[in-house]
Amino acid sequence: MKKNFKVVDSIYLSYLSYEYDMHNCYDLTELSCNLSNRTIKVQFANTKKNHFISIVFFRYHHVMFSDKFFNSSVDIEEFGYKSIGDSNMDWLYEEKDAGSQDCFVIRLTNDEFFRIYSDQATLSVSEI
Repeated sequence: MKKNFKVVDSIYLSYLSYEYDMHNCYDLTELSCNLSNRTIKVQFANTKKNHFISIVFFRYHHVMFSDKFFNSSVDIEEFGYKSIGDSNMDWLYEEKDAGSQDCFVIRLTNDEFFRIYSDQATLSVSEI
C-alpha cells in the first residue's frame, strides 16, 4: 500500500515532518465508504483544537471490522499492520516490519479494530 504518512511508536502519525499524537489527542469520529469508487474515509478529531485528520483509502481490496467495532469507544489505542492471512490480533507489526501487502490496522480500546488493505492511503489535515 502506498501511503503519504508513517506510523511512529504505534500511536503517532507522521505527516509532512509533524507527528500527531493520535492516542492522547484524537478520537475516531467518522468512517464512510463510497462503494462506486471503492474508497473508505476515516476521520479523527481533536475537538479541543478544532483539528481534523483524515485518511482516505483508495481502491480497497480487504476490509475487516471486529465484531463490536461499531459499538465501541472512539478512543484510539494504537496503529499497526497485519498480514491479510494473519488473524491473531493480539499484536501488530510496527512500520519498520510491515510489508507492502500488509493491512493497516486501527485498534480502539477494548481490542476492537478496523483493518484495511488498499492500493493507496492518503492523509490530510484540516482545521475549522
